[in-house]
Amino acid sequence: MSNPFDFSDFGSVHAPLRPATPGLEGSAAVMGSETLAHDGFDPFSVAPAGKVQSRENVAPSAPLSTPDFQVARPPLALLVLALALAAAGIAICGVWGHTLVAAAVGWFAAGPVAIGVLSTYTRVDIRRRADAVYSAPGWTGAAYWVVVAVCLTGIGLGAWYLALWAGGR
Repeated sequence: MSNPFDFSDFGSVHAPLRPATPGLEGSAAVMGSETLAHDGFDPFSVAPAGKVQSRENVAPSAPLSTPDFQVARPPLALLVLALALAAAGIAICGVWGHTLVAAAVGWFAAGPVAIGVLSTYTRVDIRRRADAVYSAPGWTGAAYWVVVAVCLTGIGLGAWYLALWAGGR
């Protein structure tokens, strides 16, 4: 049975220590002045002078560009539009609701149209939340439910007047 903790295939853990590169005794890179010796690349050792490339030999590269992070915000214009449509539906039903056309227009504005705009707000907001940086004011959640309540009021008022018309008043 083999030892599960035998890592000798990956190099010796107990390799002999060699002194650090001469002339760098006080540097922070060789604190303790000893590093592990091995055959592979040592990212913590100082490379010999012959292996360092000068900047003249390196091909010019494109400047590093960092991604342009833009702060994504909720589409508040759609939320305001849905509120305005629902309020318009309430106003139409409240003022001219006794007529069939006004009741239907008020119900339609506060119902399918305002709820459709509100669903577009939700769809766009969810996409923006998936962006790298998203920031929304704390009141947007409450504002969303206020718009829903205004829509339901407009739908109810329009439906009330439509029911009165259908019942023959």
